Amino acid sequence: MNHPLWGRRKRIKQLVLACLIVALVVLGALEIVTIGDATGMAPPAGYSAGQLIFDDRFSGASLSSAHWNTFMGGQGDPIWNSDGLPAGDSAAGAHFHQTYFSPSQVTVNDGLTLTMVPDTTYSSLGYGYRSGVVTTDDRFTLRSGYVQIKAKMSDASRGGWPAIWFIDPSSGGGSQEIDLQEGGFTPTGTGLRSGTPENNIFVSTYHTPSDSQSDFSYVTPEPMNAGFNIYGIEYIPGRSIKTYFNGRLVGSWTQNISTTPYEIVIWNTQASANTSGFHTTGESANPSDLSVAEVQAYALSP
Repeated sequence: MNHPLWGRRKRIKQLVLACLIVALVVLGALEIVTIGDATGMAPPAGYSAGQLIFDDRFSGASLSSAHWNTFMGGQGDPIWNSDGLPAGDSAAGAHFHQTYFSPSQVTVNDGLTLTMVPDTTYSSLGYGYRSGVVTTDDRFTLRSGYVQIKAKMSDASRGGWPAIWFIDPSSGGGSQEIDLQEGGFTPTGTGLRSGTPENNIFVSTYHTPSDSQSDFSYVTPEPMNAGFNIYGIEYIPGRSIKTYFNGRLVGSWTQNISTTPYEIVIWNTQASANTSGFHTTGESANPSDLSVAEVQAYALSP
């Protein structure tokens, strides 16, 4: 004989089971969202996933040779190595920088790290530091569109010069360079208020085909070496160049715009004493790390 409470208990069990099913579905959805966040940066405003043409999240433990070189090159020279350094090492000259680049300072461990350390092996050549650089020389060129890079900058307060920039792969006329962000510039050198922390100074500079240059500066809410930020650039040949910090427009040029393709350069260097009028100097921490989580490029149209 059925007791009246049995049916009630059955309904309660069914309700509990239904709640458990709903909870599992919600947890599953949350897990999907988490996995989705780990798949990479969202497209910048005005672009879609269908326009993505380059994406490196630096997964695993090795650098993609299909995407990157570990030596400095570009502007007509496959490797900048005219200063007596051994084969495989490179440099940008010792006038403003006291750093040479070695592939050993480029590491990947589910993220890219460029590590700078003191090294006086080639002090007679003007180098007091050894560090890492990656370039897309002969790998990828931005002909038009948008590049965004998620990175955590190294400390720039004592001569550190972390940078993301774009250069012409050929040796054509003019300097043909866009500096998306160069760290370590002083408030005086950028026209900002005295006392502005150097790690909060975002500076974008455009070098035109006629070899002139101009820049835009922005004071970031937090130090750029305190966490990851997204550095963006949109290039429309002959029309405009725009630079962004976490989606905020910082620089915009619409005159004398080049039409050359550009290669990506990311490096971590130390300024020389010759920069004391516009850049910090001193001795950076040992080691000094610049970290990159992802690099993406989008075409102008699908």
